[in-house]
Amino acid sequence: MLSVSVPGIPGANMVFLSILLAHLEVPVEAVGLVLGIDAILDMIRTVSNTTGDIAVSLIVAKSENLVDMTKWEKKNGQKKS
Repeated sequence: MLSVSVPGIPGANMVFLSILLAHLEVPVEAVGLVLGIDAILDMIRTVSNTTGDIAVSLIVAKSENLVDMTKWEKKNGQKKS
């Protein structure tokens, strides 16, 4: 239940993770170690989350003909075949 309620912002997972670890009666020293490692993993989760959001937004916009591909092709020096 905690993983569903975590917002998609960096660092928000630490609050929920500390609640979960306290509930599981993990020693305080181990909580500090886990939170230090989780900071690195949180960066990776944030990158994959935002990349997925951007990719899906682009796919939907292109399927709705809201993307002007001529601007993309002109910027990248590509010619339409």
